[in-house]
Amino acid sequence: MWITIQDAASVVSNRSRATTFRNRTMLMPVIAAAISVMFLTQASADDLMKPFGPDWIVVENQSCQVHNPYPEPGETVTWSGGCVDGKAEGEGRLVWRTSDGSTDLTYEGGMKAGAFYGYGVLTWPSGRYEGEFRGRQAHGYGIAHYESGVEYMGEWRNGCFGDRASVWATLGATPEECGFE
Repeated sequence: MWITIQDAASVVSNRSRATTFRNRTMLMPVIAAAISVMFLTQASADDLMKPFGPDWIVVENQSCQVHNPYPEPGETVTWSGGCVDGKAEGEGRLVWRTSDGSTDLTYEGGMKAGAFYGYGVLTWPSGRYEGEFRGRQAHGYGIAHYESGVEYMGEWRNGCFGDRASVWATLGATPEECGFE
């Protein structure tokens, strides 16, 4: 935007043209500074978008990250909730996509420090879990429904349900971490 200052007496004079030129010339450093700030701001945002570590993934749609304990090449994540200190926080919707763009997981619920926390609903291609989470693992009361018709309902601890001697399931933990294998 060009700003010119002219009074009524100088509108038709050469002096007016000189004033306009001088004002435009004076604005060039201001415009150059604004463009520099814009690029520096973008560079700073890009620096913030580096993952905190190998078990974190940067959210595509905002300056935010989520915990990713089992990273896969080419996967992407979007998050609709808030961010605190660069990590997903509060209520929202997380959509995890595979490298071919298909939806792998959808989570609707609470996040704390970039991980599932509190009540939430996790849906994947062959099932769904509805219940309590802590640190991206089923923890507390919850129900896991599988496409096959199998259902696990009750208390989950650190991603583990049941025990090795009877019926068991994992959600957010491996069978080895639960002591089932």
